[in-house]
Amino acid sequence: MAKRDLIYRETARRIIDSPRSKQQMLTVLSNTPSVPPEDEWIPVSKPPKVGGKYLVTLHYITHDKVETAYYSKNLYKVDEYDFYDKRRPGWYNYDSEYGYYEQTDVIAWCKLIEPYKEGE
Repeated sequence: MAKRDLIYRETARRIIDSPRSKQQMLTVLSNTPSVPPEDEWIPVSKPPKVGGKYLVTLHYITHDKVETAYYSKNLYKVDEYDFYDKRRPGWYNYDSEYGYYEQTDVIAWCKLIEPYKEGE
C-alpha cells in the first residue's frame, strides 16, 4: 500500500474517531502531512533527480501518446557512438534496428507504478 493511502486512511480514522465539530475536523486535516500522488504528471521542465526508466507523455502534431522512456543526466555516458555530441541531460529510448535515439517530444513524466502481484 502506498504511503499516501496509509496517510489518508489514518486521517479518515482520526476524523471518524474525533468529535464532530467543524473546528476539530479542520485541525486534524491541517496536521495531516501533504504527500504528492505517486502517479502525478510532472512537466519536463522539472527533470527527474535520478536517471532511469519513467512513464512519459509524448506530444505529436495530431495527438499525445503515453509510453516509457529513459532519462539520463548525460546522454553521452549512455552510448558514446549514438550520443557523441550530446554531453547533456535528456530523454532517450532504444530501437533494436537503429540503436539509441533521443526522445525530444517528451512534455511530461511520472514514476512507473509497481507491477501487479498475484493475490493483492
